[in-house]
Amino acid sequence: MSVSCFCAALFSSAGRSAASFAQALSRGLNIFKSTLLLTLSAAAALCLAALYTPPAAAADFSGHSAVVISFSLLHNRVGGDSFAAEHSVGLTEHIGDLIAAETGADKILLRRAKLLPNDYQQAADLADAEQHAHARPALAFMPDVSAYDVIFVGFPTWSGTYPAAFDIFFDTGALEGKVVIPFCTHLGSGFGNALADLNAALPDSTVTACFAVNGRQVYSERTEAELKAFLEELQF
Repeated sequence: MSVSCFCAALFSSAGRSAASFAQALSRGLNIFKSTLLLTLSAAAALCLAALYTPPAAAADFSGHSAVVISFSLLHNRVGGDSFAAEHSVGLTEHIGDLIAAETGADKILLRRAKLLPNDYQQAADLADAEQHAHARPALAFMPDVSAYDVIFVGFPTWSGTYPAAFDIFFDTGALEGKVVIPFCTHLGSGFGNALADLNAALPDSTVTACFAVNGRQVYSERTEAELKAFLEELQF
């Protein structure tokens, strides 16, 4: 064999070896990249799983016996004015009706034995005086909640808290060991100190967050939507 033929054969063999090496290297790199991607994906999934906090389950009232106890000025004053003539349901009572429709709860209206004056300002002044005197106005009847474990307590915010008419009921201890879910209507003050006062008055009850709605918005679709969201997010 001539030198030129030998060199040609040698380079041809080297070329085939280089090509095979390149192919093998490419296959190896592809396998490495695939393995690396799978490893990174698995690590990312583990990190996300560790960071993920599942959403809290919505409150389920099907396993509870619930009742709505609401206090509305409409049913606790003398009446006889145009508002009383045009309305059979008070503002707070209306919210209570929506809650009852959503949860299947029973309804009880809290009534004073002695009605408040018909004039709103006079009624507000008397309510304010009762609050400052820590009065316990008598009720027309005492609600029986022995059959319930969830109690919705609804009221208008007066003098920055719930009406004094509730205190004589709370004093009986009827709500001990029960879940108390407050809701209120107001004219801009929200629930004021009502939530703190409820916790103080009911130390042996589980008092949840309070749903508060401006009295001017009671009949709006937005209020209904916000109430549904509030009920769905309750935790107790």
